[in-house]
Amino acid sequence: MSESSDSTDLSRHVMVDIETLGTGTDAVILSIGACTIDSDGLGWARGIYYKEIHLSQADRKFDMGTVLWWMHQNSKGVTLPMGGTMPIEEVLEEFNDWLHLFDRPIIWCKGTDFDIAILTHAMNQHNIKPAWKYSNVRDCRTVFKLFPVAKEAIPANENPHDALADAAHQAAQLAYTARTYNFTLA
Repeated sequence: MSESSDSTDLSRHVMVDIETLGTGTDAVILSIGACTIDSDGLGWARGIYYKEIHLSQADRKFDMGTVLWWMHQNSKGVTLPMGGTMPIEEVLEEFNDWLHLFDRPIIWCKGTDFDIAILTHAMNQHNIKPAWKYSNVRDCRTVFKLFPVAKEAIPANENPHDALADAAHQAAQLAYTARTYNFTLA
């Protein structure tokens, strides 16, 4: 795997995706998936994180609309990530420790008002200071809207609504878009 020729340290860039039982910032979190964004977009070479979380999450909520949505997804063969045995606080601490392995991580999500907002809210509930700085959060959805080439070029995610598969797919799309349009991630 070749390194990027520019001075951008791609190992700082991490794609994050979560699965939940709600859409509010206080939603029950089912799983967290993350991978570094490498120059080829795969993210596997430098780091991956995946953990399912126990459903018992005090002060976190689920909404019936999301539960019904998951039931519909299940009828299409998508598995609900409900195998977690670790408490949410332990998973959040472990995830935060993993992010601290990267120097000033830059967090990418598909939108900045869902994944990262929910994770930040959960960490605040458990008095965990997030490893990322608020100004180091990026939105790949905007990049994909501005440069839709990756949607046609990168094969569809074969495991939709799996947090790690979604993060890896989004990382591949983002890296492909950056290479195609010759821009660096900042």
